[in-house]
Amino acid sequence: MEYVLIFLIILAICIYTISNKGSRKDRLEDIINGVAQKNDRRFELEKVGDLYELSIGECAFRECVDKMTWNDLEMDKLFSKMNIALTSIGSEYLYRELHYIDNDSDILERRNIFYRMFEIADNRKKIIPLLYRLGKSDYNGVSLFLRRELYKVKNYKYFYILRYSNFLFLLLIILGHSFAVLFLIINVGINILIHYSIRYQIKGDLVSANYYARIIRTAKNIVKLDIENEEFVNYQKELKHLIDTIGSSYSIFIGEIVGSDADVFIEYLKIILLVDVINYSKMVYDIEEHREIAKSIVDKVSELDMCFCVSAYKSNFDEVSIPNFKTGDAVNVIDFENIYHPLMEAPVKNSQAGMKSAIITGSNATGKSTFIKSIALSCIISQNLGFAFAATFEFKRAKVMSSMTIRDNIEEKESYFIREIKNLKTIITSVEQGFAIVFIDEILRGTNTVERISASEAILKYLSKFDSIVIVASHDIELTRLLSKYYQNYHFSETYEDGDIKFDYKLKSGATTTRNAIKLLESLGFASEIVENAGKNVRHTLD
Repeated sequence: MEYVLIFLIILAICIYTISNKGSRKDRLEDIINGVAQKNDRRFELEKVGDLYELSIGECAFRECVDKMTWNDLEMDKLFSKMNIALTSIGSEYLYRELHYIDNDSDILERRNIFYRMFEIADNRKKIIPLLYRLGKSDYNGVSLFLRRELYKVKNYKYFYILRYSNFLFLLLIILGHSFAVLFLIINVGINILIHYSIRYQIKGDLVSANYYARIIRTAKNIVKLDIENEEFVNYQKELKHLIDTIGSSYSIFIGEIVGSDADVFIEYLKIILLVDVINYSKMVYDIEEHREIAKSIVDKVSELDMCFCVSAYKSNFDEVSIPNFKTGDAVNVIDFENIYHPLMEAPVKNSQAGMKSAIITGSNATGKSTFIKSIALSCIISQNLGFAFAATFEFKRAKVMSSMTIRDNIEEKESYFIREIKNLKTIITSVEQGFAIVFIDEILRGTNTVERISASEAILKYLSKFDSIVIVASHDIELTRLLSKYYQNYHFSETYEDGDIKFDYKLKSGATTTRNAIKLLESLGFASEIVENAGKNVRHTLD
């Protein structure tokens, strides 16, 4: 009975292993064949934020999407939708690049060439398996590993003597010198002691070292690919030059010793031969000597995976375009055709030529906020990934800022209004310093009507003095009259059919002339007394 049970356990393990390999192979084939892949890994921001956090100091000169704008536009959600990267470093690189909006035209052009390269099945067949084998390693810490002081084993090259002494003593034993047995035992013992004492010091870095070794191996395999694409060939030359400068390969380090008898034997042999100690030490000295080059190799592989990821994401939409960046003096306008919000399941598209600073009015739920977020997202994605969520999109490159989803901060004892005016002050300071594109949703909603309209008029009039574009969504129709000399007017509207409110979400010229708050109360079944009294109050106020 015991033998039957053991046999069944072994059989189950074999079946699981084979089926797991089969499912991985099927998934790889789906990716290569362009089958849309969803990010089936639970989105955890801390897994991908290391590279961005570490790059803040390194890239202090770069133009960055500020935290308020990032949150207003739900960029975390966009990243999560976009992130089907095959490697951990690809995800980290995508997350970092989404934060920066100052990539030059050459970088954006190369990325668009790579996006198109991944649209060709033969190219995917060659590149994707390499990235897929590198794979994901959560919390691998490679970004920090390449940027901090590492534990260095002094005079590690002397360990080569201990390694090859094993073979010398073994040869002497074969030749009949029995005294060599004792020396072999002593040498093996010393090596084991050295292995475990140093491993104790570096155990926190082994995951990072392993993943870095796999990245180098992947980079070398990418260089060997034969792909007919001039930009990719140039990319390979750049990558090969970096690899040749380091000039090293690293084997994978020892993990927990599990597996077949052969695996266990090999792992113990690596211990006796000090493979991990020498391998790790050589890696650390290489990184210390060529730190920037090591980081560049990782970035090169990361960018390739990011381009695959973005290419696959773009294929979900029927219209995306390469933006046209305006230059010259008369550039204070945004032109777009069929722009839409990528996070909407069935987005309504809008077109407009010559949009300058503008106030967008409209009743509740007509689409004002979604519309200005659509423009803001395309302004950002155009400048960091090189495409827009529109059939055409033209604008001047600029910092993008917003003030939309303000919240109280209880810990810092800041009310909604205090946080909003602090954010508006930051926007004003930025606009004073140079060209920016600003998006504001319901300006100063946190205070009373009289002061809100008065202060909003003053702030928006002041902003209009500078060479920037300011697009505001507001319920305050009064602003359209007060600021008609400084801002264009557009609106969204609704219709009523059989007591129901219908929205077309289409942008129209001019200010809105309708209100729907009370109609919405009625459509949602509020008591008739509430609806009637509310209507009377509105008529009384207007009279």
